[in-house]
Amino acid sequence: KRYLYDLELIGANVIVNNTIITDSFAMQCNAAQIPLLQNDPIESIFKGQKKYFRGMPEMTNSLTVTCEEKEDQAILLLTDAWLKQSFNVETGSGGALSPSGYKIDARLTMYEQDKQALAGSILFKGLFLVNRETAQLGWSQNERVDYNLSFKYDYFKTEFSNQN
Repeated sequence: KRYLYDLELIGANVIVNNTIITDSFAMQCNAAQIPLLQNDPIESIFKGQKKYFRGMPEMTNSLTVTCEEKEDQAILLLTDAWLKQSFNVETGSGGALSPSGYKIDARLTMYEQDKQALAGSILFKGLFLVNRETAQLGWSQNERVDYNLSFKYDYFKTEFSNQN
């Protein structure tokens, strides 16, 4: 196992090779950027003393992963179909579909070096693909094809399993 993360797309609902994927699809990722979650502090001055309070929560609402392609080229086919579907490219009607046509939920599971899944995972709600960066191909490159994928999402929450 050369990857440390699984990004499971739950209810992908895209068409790949004339087959609708509606269940789930897992991508093995070599790298993932865990989203930022912080509070914007509020500064208040009362009787000459500075006081700080927790302000509004702040999130990046973006996820970037590096995924390794396999021989079946499923990631290429899935991301291509997902991007085309979100803009109705094949139908020629133009314009984006309603969010229910391209937004899904996804779960990022992290693994230890010994291949055991960690107890915590991150569930992304309303996730959609924004960009699949150019992948370098050629004899001079290593045998792997890696894709950098960028997503946006509505919100995320951390989940923990009941492992001891």
